[in-house]
Amino acid sequence: GFMCSVAGMIWCGVLQLLILQRGSIERSTNDGYDYFLNPGESKISGAWLIGPYMLQGVASVLVDTTAIETGYLMAPTCMKSLVHAAYMLASSISGFMGLGISPFATPHTFSWLFFSL
Repeated sequence: GFMCSVAGMIWCGVLQLLILQRGSIERSTNDGYDYFLNPGESKISGAWLIGPYMLQGVASVLVDTTAIETGYLMAPTCMKSLVHAAYMLASSISGFMGLGISPFATPHTFSWLFFSL
């Protein structure tokens, strides 16, 4: 599961580098970003994101199922609820970490974020 997740993030990082190589990103007047293709370049299809989404889905199924099953089988009967609550807390914390990172995510930093995460 972990390797599927890593492969998906690397895929997205390489795709972002290809996007930046084909054009430039400039700040627009409406507080957003505009993408301009270099002469002679073509846009990359959004279908290239199907692979990473599938890899992340497989990773989620493998990791979550394994973690929940291991907690259920290995924890003493009186601690099963605590183990599952701890897993859900850790999962929630990762979501809040994503919220903390999102203000720093700009088109110029996407590839750095994909490779570092």
